[in-house]
Amino acid sequence: MKQTQITLSLLAAFCVASLPAHAAPRGVAGKGKLIHRDRSANIAERIASKEEEILFKQDAHVWRKDPEALDQRPEDLRAYSNHSYRRIVRLLTLGGLEEADGTKFKSRHAEIVAAAKAANSDGLDASEKQSIRTQLNQLNDAINAAVTEVEKGKERTPIVNRAQHRFEERIEFGVKSGRLSTLEASSLRRKVAKLEALEERLKAGQKLSSNERERLMKEVVELQRDLTRALHN
Repeated sequence: MKQTQITLSLLAAFCVASLPAHAAPRGVAGKGKLIHRDRSANIAERIASKEEEILFKQDAHVWRKDPEALDQRPEDLRAYSNHSYRRIVRLLTLGGLEEADGTKFKSRHAEIVAAAKAANSDGLDASEKQSIRTQLNQLNDAINAAVTEVEKGKERTPIVNRAQHRFEERIEFGVKSGRLSTLEASSLRRKVAKLEALEERLKAGQKLSSNERERLMKEVVELQRDLTRALHN
């Protein structure tokens, strides 16, 4: 299992890594771009096939072993809040939460943080701290219930969503760090939404074919390039 997890991590890293640009040989204009596209297609095809093969063999409940996905409730409220958010993201990327549940939990966490910041303007008293802890407890209780439902037999979050959530986190980082404008972030978020829509359209309640999976992986690679380019401009 350890070797399987390492292999899967390496493949996932390749899946979302920016592929190096291959310059055209001197005197042969345009050939480098063609080589780049061919290599991109081959890499996407190999990753799509191998990653799916590994996923079928891998323990479906891997989130039970991941520290960031576990239900931990530190005494320190800031640490508790930060872990709760990381837990939601980690469960989504590992397939432990359905997409709709993850979005709902992220929104609820944002509400709790906003309320805590407002109350902290003049310092938190004991009752306010207890109120925040109670809300975080309720959030994590709800997460536990949602994970349990997935374990009862609901379909896991599709593999492309792992890349999708990494993209969403990088876009959020880009906005907060000032590397992305609101317009750039909106454009990238629309592309991420299109990736999810394409996946649902191709899947349509059935197992993806190798060609469909390859098409999705190509979209993942292209979106990763766009995101990396935007963050480094």
